[in-house]
Amino acid sequence: MNRLVAFLKLIRWPNLLFIVITQVAFYFFVFPYCYEQSGLVFEDARLTEGIFWVLVFASVVIAAAGYIINDYYDIPIDQINKPERVIISKGFSVKSAMMMYILLSVTGIFVSAFAGLWLRNMYVPVINSGVVLLLLFYSALLKKKFLIGNVIVSLLTAWVVLVLSISERSFSLPDNEAWLLLLRYSLIYGGFAFIISMIREVIKDMEDMEGDKKLGCTTMPIVMGIHAARIYTMVWVLLLAGILGWISWQLIAGGLTLQGVYGIVLLVLPLVWLLKELITASDQKAFHKLSSFVKLIMLAGILSMIFFKLL
Repeated sequence: MNRLVAFLKLIRWPNLLFIVITQVAFYFFVFPYCYEQSGLVFEDARLTEGIFWVLVFASVVIAAAGYIINDYYDIPIDQINKPERVIISKGFSVKSAMMMYILLSVTGIFVSAFAGLWLRNMYVPVINSGVVLLLLFYSALLKKKFLIGNVIVSLLTAWVVLVLSISERSFSLPDNEAWLLLLRYSLIYGGFAFIISMIREVIKDMEDMEGDKKLGCTTMPIVMGIHAARIYTMVWVLLLAGILGWISWQLIAGGLTLQGVYGIVLLVLPLVWLLKELITASDQKAFHKLSSFVKLIMLAGILSMIFFKLL
C-alpha cells in the first residue's frame, strides 16, 4: 500500500475535511452576520483570519492524532469487523504510527497555545489539551463502554464549532452583542452536531456489534439488545427532526422561504427516511449504509451556514 494513501486513510482525511468545511463556513458566514446584526464590522473581530487558520490547523492535527490512536487500540476489533480497513501493521508499523500520534498531538497543543497567547484566551489551549487527553482515554478505555464513548465523540464533534465562539470571547471586556449572538448560533450548530453524532455513533455500534461482542465490549446494542438500541436511536432522530422542522417552519413564516425549504428538503425529510430505514435495518451492511447517510445529513447541516450570507 502506498504510504501516502495509507497515511490519508489512517487520519480519515474525509472527516478532517468535514472539520475544515465546518469551521470555514462558521467563520466566513456566521461571524460576519453576527457582527453586522450588532452594528459592528467583522474586521473588528478578535479572532483574525490568520489566527483562525491557526485554530483550524490545530483542530485538524488533534483530530488526526485521535484517529491514529483510535486505530491503534482498535486493531483487534477491526480485524474482525473491518479487516480490509486495518492500516496499522499493514501500511505502517505500530512504532511509526505511535510516533506520528505523538508528533501530531504535541503539534496541536503547541499551536493551540500559540493561538491562546495571541488572543489572550487560555481557554483554547487548555481545552484543546484536554481534547488530546480525552481522545487518548476514549480510545484506550472508554470507546466501547455503555454510552459514555458515544457522548464523548458527540461532545468533541460539537467542540469543532464551539471552539470558534470561545476563541472570540474577551475575558477582560464585557460581552458585546455580537459575541452573544455568535454564542447563540454556535450552540445551535453545536447542538445539531451533538445529536447527529449521537445518532451515528449508536448506528456504528449496531454495525460493529459482532466484533465488539467477541472482545467483551459493553456498547448499547450488546448490553440492551439491538431492539433497544434501535428505539434509542429513533428517539434521537425524532427529536432532531422535530427541532429542525420547527426551525424550518419559523423561517418560512418569517419570510425566509428558501432557508426553510432547504431545512425541510435536505434535513427533515432525510431524517424521516432514516427513521423508516432504521425500523427494518438488521445486518452490518444496512447499518453501514445508514451510518454513511447520516454523514450526508451532517454535511447538509454544515452547508446551511451559507444562507447567513444571504440574510
